[in-house]
Amino acid sequence: MERKYRKILTYSFGMLSHIQRTLGKNLDELASTAYKLQEHGIDMNNPYSNDYDEAIVSTKEMSICIE
Repeated sequence: MERKYRKILTYSFGMLSHIQRTLGKNLDELASTAYKLQEHGIDMNNPYSNDYDEAIVSTKEMSICIE
């Protein structure tokens, strides 16, 4: 019975670290994309500016290029 719980806990911690690594990688990519957009003068901090709409399009274009 104790072995069964150990296996479940080991699996759970393994899944949690996988999720943490994946989220960390995605957040790094998002920060990198925001920085690149900011370098081109597109402000992601103001959703009411025209830059925001351009940034959405630029982000979609970037993701297509990456794929």
